[in-house]
Amino acid sequence: MKAGYLEEEPTKSVHVELSLKDVQYVEFGIHDIRYHLPERVVHQQVESLVEFTDLLEEMQENDFIKLDSHLLVNLRKIKKYAPSEGKLYFDESYEGPSVTIASLPQRKFHLLLLEAEAANTGTKLVNKSNQSGSFVPKLFP
Repeated sequence: MKAGYLEEEPTKSVHVELSLKDVQYVEFGIHDIRYHLPERVVHQQVESLVEFTDLLEEMQENDFIKLDSHLLVNLRKIKKYAPSEGKLYFDESYEGPSVTIASLPQRKFHLLLLEAEAANTGTKLVNKSNQSGSFVPKLFP
């Protein structure tokens, strides 16, 4: 062992089988991923850049959006978007799991987040700013 270096214990990779449709949001660390589900958090080690890139592509194909360098959110799981708080909630009570998003991604994805909330709760999204009546296409076919 060299001076000033810590020797790492070899870690065993555990392949996690879960459905992305059940995941509310995902946090990325340097070497691990945390999948947040309604009842638990699942940790997974990232073994390679290729594996990580494949996972990101799969998430984007499954309606996840990147809201921060370490956070992806499942648009199909958003139950409440609270712009004044900068928070997204994933349960009906708005007291359970939530994520805080920075102002820049909040501005960038504001309409998309409102649309996701409306689609997931069965409410209508009213567009007061556009007098022509045109609107963004539906989020979920």
